[in-house]
Amino acid sequence: MANEMDKSHYMDYVEYCIDDIEKRGNDIINKTMEVKTELIRFVKERQHRDRSVIEERFRSGNHTKGNTSPAIFRPGAIDLSSINELYGDILLSYENGKFSLSTNKSFEIKHITNIRLIIPTNNSKAWIYGDSNEGVKVNQLGSIEKSIFIDSVEHASRQGNEIIVTSSDMLTIRRIQENGTIRSEMTTSPLFPLGTHVTDDGDILVCLVDRCDFSVTTKSRRLIMIYHHMGIIPTELEYEKGNRIFTLPNRVTSSKKNVIAIDVQSRTRSRILCLSHNGKIIFEFSRQGHFCPCDVCATPDQEILVLDEATHSIYVLNIDGLVLSTVRLSDFCIEQPTTMAFDTRNNELWLGHSSNKITIFTIGDVSKSEKVHSELDPKEITNVESEETWF
Repeated sequence: MANEMDKSHYMDYVEYCIDDIEKRGNDIINKTMEVKTELIRFVKERQHRDRSVIEERFRSGNHTKGNTSPAIFRPGAIDLSSINELYGDILLSYENGKFSLSTNKSFEIKHITNIRLIIPTNNSKAWIYGDSNEGVKVNQLGSIEKSIFIDSVEHASRQGNEIIVTSSDMLTIRRIQENGTIRSEMTTSPLFPLGTHVTDDGDILVCLVDRCDFSVTTKSRRLIMIYHHMGIIPTELEYEKGNRIFTLPNRVTSSKKNVIAIDVQSRTRSRILCLSHNGKIIFEFSRQGHFCPCDVCATPDQEILVLDEATHSIYVLNIDGLVLSTVRLSDFCIEQPTTMAFDTRNNELWLGHSSNKITIFTIGDVSKSEKVHSELDPKEITNVESEETWF
C-alpha cells in the first residue's frame, strides 16, 4: 500500500515538473517572439529612418526611466563620431511657439575642410567654400556637381546666376559667373571688404573697415556700404546723429528694408545691430558673458537667426530684437558650427560645421513658404535678380 502511495506521489511530481517545464518553455518562446518582433520593428524603422518614434519617446519621457538591471559599463573613450558609426545620425526636431526646426538632411563633402561659407541657389543646391580657393556646388545628397577656383574669397553672396565676392586681400568686390569668369570688378581701396549680402531689391551690402581690429579713432572707417542699382549713388551707414555706429562690422544681412549686422567689439563680445536704410538704429541685441556670433540671416517671416559659436546656439529674434527661441545645436549633435545660410525658396537653413559636414534644417511650415512664393510674380523675381548694381 505504501509503495502504491509513493508511486502516486512520484507520478504527481513528474506531471508537475512536466507542466512547469512546458510553462517555462512557453514563456521562453513568447519572450523570444517579443524580442524578434522588436528587432524586426527596429530594423524597419532604421531602414526608413523614421524619426517619429524617437521623437515620441523623447516627448513621452520614456527614455528617462531607469533600468532595474543595468549592464556593466566599461569606461573608455567615446565621442559623437563613434556613436554615429554604431547607430547613424539621429534626426530630431525643435519646436517653440510659432518657430520650429527639424533636420532634413546631413552629409559630408569630400575635399572640403572647415566650411566657412554657404551660398544657396534656387534649385535646392548651394555653393560651399572651405579653407581652400575651391568652391563646390552640391545638391542635398552631398554630391558635387560643379567646382570653380576663386582667389582670396573673404565672403560672398548670390545675385541671380552670379556670385558677388569680396576679397580683403585684394581689396576688391567681384562679380563672378558660375563658370568662374570674372565679369566685373571694383576696388574698395583703402578699405577692406568683409561680409556681403544681396537684398530682395537687388542692393548689395558690404562691410568696409580701414583696419581689422577693435581700436577706433576719429579717423577710423567702419561702415556698411549699400550699392544700389546702376546710376544711384551708394549709401554709407557709418554714423547716426554724429555718433559712430560700428566697431568692426564683419557680417551683414537684410530683413525687408532693414539692415542687420554683426558688430564685433572684442574677442569675446559682439552685438547684433538692426538699422534702417538711412542708418537709424532700430534695435541692438547682445547677451551676458561671451557672445560671439559668427553668422546672421533672416527668414521670409522676418525672424532673425543669429549663430553664436560661443554657446553653439541659434538665437531667434523678432523684428523688435526680442528672443523668440534659443536652439541648442548640441541637441542635434552639432558641436562646432561655423556658418549658415537661409534658402528662401525652399524654406531651409543650411548650416556648416568646422569639419566637412553640412546639416540642412527645415524651418516652420513649408506649405506657408510655398504659398508666399506662389503669390510673387515670376517676372518680377527675374527682374530683381538680373538688375545690376553700378559696378
